[in-house]
Amino acid sequence: MPRTIRPGDLVRRERRAQSLTQQQLAERLEMSRPELSNIEKGKDPSALHAVRMHVYFDVPLEQFFPEMTRFQKRLGKRRFRAACDAGVDRSVAV
Repeated sequence: MPRTIRPGDLVRRERRAQSLTQQQLAERLEMSRPELSNIEKGKDPSALHAVRMHVYFDVPLEQFFPEMTRFQKRLGKRRFRAACDAGVDRSVAV
């Protein structure tokens, strides 16, 4: 199993690697800039935002949360599956 990294550290590292501002990444992840900023500062993302980051950055969801079942229950299996299937629009990726 991959080592778990703090979501904020992963997001900040990947955002900077892609030379994106918080605003640009927030738009691609369909969240507000303040939400993204809070995640980078250490706040846990919502289950939906975690799924969007997992899809956008193409990293295992376990990188964000080792206890996946807890978040599947929080979001609900049907909404969790729909969020995973919907993913994030990567056509705007740099």
